[in-house]
Amino acid sequence: MTKEQLRSAFLERRQSLRPQQAQKASNLIQKSAYELLKEIHPDVIALYHPFRGEVATERLFKLPKKAHIKIVYPRRIENSKILKFFQVDSLQELERRKSLFEPKADKRREVSTDHIDLFFLPGLAFDVQGYRLGYGHGHYDHTLIGMERHRLIGLAYAFQVVSSLPWAHHDVNVGRIVTESERIDCW
Repeated sequence: MTKEQLRSAFLERRQSLRPQQAQKASNLIQKSAYELLKEIHPDVIALYHPFRGEVATERLFKLPKKAHIKIVYPRRIENSKILKFFQVDSLQELERRKSLFEPKADKRREVSTDHIDLFFLPGLAFDVQGYRLGYGHGHYDHTLIGMERHRLIGLAYAFQVVSSLPWAHHDVNVGRIVTESERIDCW
């Protein structure tokens, strides 16, 4: 299958999850991801606001704040494939831009990727080597190129993890994948 065919198939499968099924799996994924945070002790983490059935992250937003972990969200930059990250203290700070919720572009709250300890990434699919299939725009690939894999964690439903995906030299792969049933180390 081509990447486009895979995108279509995984998106269709993900969107076919019943809301209660998706919420239950998302809660288990977030719980496991939070346990990972307790092991690693990061100062700053990057989350995303879920889109089109992606694994939810609202519990991951609430729990680390109790441990004084700063949380940032990505914002797409006009006419660029690069994402910038901004600290968010409340989910109400996110604004709808086109079809996504993103933080306001406030230079005072911008956090360099060098200062972010862990990035939680969405995807349509992941393989056990850590390659990620996204929507095909390349925002995370362009932003995180050269980033140490152990800092990149994919959040996925178990059915989204496969043995192998097509990839190109510019594709960034994650170091871990967290599903509702397991944590997979990809190194």
